Amino acid sequence: MKFSFTIIICWSTLLTANDIQISLEFPNYVNEFGHLCKDDIALNFSNIMITSIGQNFISSSLITCLNLTSIGIKSIQMGAFNKLPNLTQLFIFNNNINFNELFSFGGHENLKVLILNSATIQRSYHQSNIVDISEEHPNLEILSVRRNYVNDLQTLIEETPFSKLKILDLSSNSIKGTNFIELLPNSLYFLDPHYNSLISLAFDKKQVNLLALNLDNNNLKYVKKYNYSRDSSDSYNPHDQYNQHNRHYEYKMYDQYNQHN
Repeated sequence: MKFSFTIIICWSTLLTANDIQISLEFPNYVNEFGHLCKDDIALNFSNIMITSIGQNFISSSLITCLNLTSIGIKSIQMGAFNKLPNLTQLFIFNNNINFNELFSFGGHENLKVLILNSATIQRSYHQSNIVDISEEHPNLEILSVRRNYVNDLQTLIEETPFSKLKILDLSSNSIKGTNFIELLPNSLYFLDPHYNSLISLAFDKKQVNLLALNLDNNNLKYVKKYNYSRDSSDSYNPHDQYNQHNRHYEYKMYDQYNQHN
């Protein structure tokens, strides 16, 4: 899937928001199991019916990649993967997990890739589909939660549960809230919340290291780089810069009321 977005990458002079147009392809992890796990010791349960994953589901220090795709999972108990200490890649897409159990298996010390696309059963649009995350994944780098009818994600712990996250795919959900911003560490560089219901988006100052941001097909009225409600500078300023290692990143402002002004 290809998309375009506008960012500024400036080495020595300030560029305007339209100077550089970059097209990237966001990875489709549905087809990536064989590629990502080719050099790992993998266990593939794909298309074998297992409706419940119990505590300490499998015990092995050798397995690093686990595929639980399309096997009809309805529930996953806390600690299901505790006996897989070296697990680094986990694929649980295309299942029927109860919505509030999406992260019920808890945290994992070594997990780096977690793919949960289409992992939940569809619920009524009148219900609040907010995903709670209560355990840490301190080494997670890639998280994809595409197509899960999510309204928002929120953390129940003080520290960010994903302190090393680099890529986050929240696309094709029903996200309206912005609590998920609290999950974003400053290591994140690729955020994809396209095809949602976002009205506004405001990033904290520490979270402006993004290199790629896809906001297509939302209901956005504005995007702010900083979220300081009492500071008049929180509105977008085209001359405001963020400097890190002599790079400057700015996000193109979207405002449906001032597009022609």
